[in-house]
Amino acid sequence: VTGIVGPNGAGKSTLLRALARVIKPQRGVVLLDGEVLHQLPGRLVAKKLAFLGQPLEGVPDLTIEELAYRGRFPHQTMLRRDAAADREAVDWALGAMNLESMRHRALKQLSHGEMRRAWTALALAQQPDILLLDEPTAFLDMAHQFELLDLLSKLTEHGVTIVVSMHDLWLTAIYCQRVI
Repeated sequence: VTGIVGPNGAGKSTLLRALARVIKPQRGVVLLDGEVLHQLPGRLVAKKLAFLGQPLEGVPDLTIEELAYRGRFPHQTMLRRDAAADREAVDWALGAMNLESMRHRALKQLSHGEMRRAWTALALAQQPDILLLDEPTAFLDMAHQFELLDLLSKLTEHGVTIVVSMHDLWLTAIYCQRVI
């Protein structure tokens, strides 16, 4: 787990957005497996990399489960879907975020913390090799902050690279092996 720390306006979110291909660097390039990130097909990038940015304005008219299933799109084609693998990935992601009992609740009915957990479930259902998270503990109560950070630590044991921006230096010191 690599943590990115700094004051507001230092560029943490901008760096993550460049690493996630949301914005193109003004100079230089971002490489993914030795290839220029912005030249790779979007579906290929989405299979390898997930990005959870700051909460967006407006909430889609979906349930938590429907949102999590959106994370499976990179793994599907019009002719090929693996319903069992998709269901398994979504069930695991909802379980990891403690959302199983809420899976049929509409996103518009959620608190900020619950919404953050639902969006994190989408990123987890994507099953990426690299997970970029911009302030993943924002809006979460202390118990859910520790649950999420414990989960991220466990994901690294399965080969997932985690990069997070954080404001809490104490949590950064506990959970991050490297700090930028």
